[in-house]
Amino acid sequence: MDELTREDKVKAKLWLDQLADAATAESKRLSVELADEAYEEYRRTKSLPTWRFEDLAVVAAGASHAAVVVADEATFTKWARVRYPDQVETIYRVRPAWLAGYLKRLQHEGLSAVDKDEVVPGLVVKPGGQFIGVTVTGKPEAKEVYAAVAQASLRRFALDAGPLAVPTLALSGGDDA
Repeated sequence: MDELTREDKVKAKLWLDQLADAATAESKRLSVELADEAYEEYRRTKSLPTWRFEDLAVVAAGASHAAVVVADEATFTKWARVRYPDQVETIYRVRPAWLAGYLKRLQHEGLSAVDKDEVVPGLVVKPGGQFIGVTVTGKPEAKEVYAAVAQASLRRFALDAGPLAVPTLALSGGDDA
């Protein structure tokens, strides 16, 4: 194959960028379809599905976990300033490093966070058990095979219908004559 000109390289780059965008969009669309199918199964069975495809991949559905989160930072900070003054920064916010561990240690009753029998103001409990989607984990061998196929397909596609094959007529809007 002849050396590409600078213009040909620009055309090839633009084409590859669009091809990558289209592939990413299609991959996301398939992920949404898989998640929808998994959610329907979860709704019917009340159990998070895991689909195993031998020598290919594992598709596992996930659910959220209950967690205490700050719902009203000003209210929580005011409370923490009295209860844990050494954990509140001078800008009157709870130190993020402490907060992360503290939220994990808290107990919760319904939607209230509880610290030593005291409802903590400014915090709410985010309910767990909510369906959040699926994760597709390809087997290493399958990934190698699909990577090789994708590379070979891309090369073949580029040769057959790549950016250099795009007619100038198509770029100018076509000719209906």
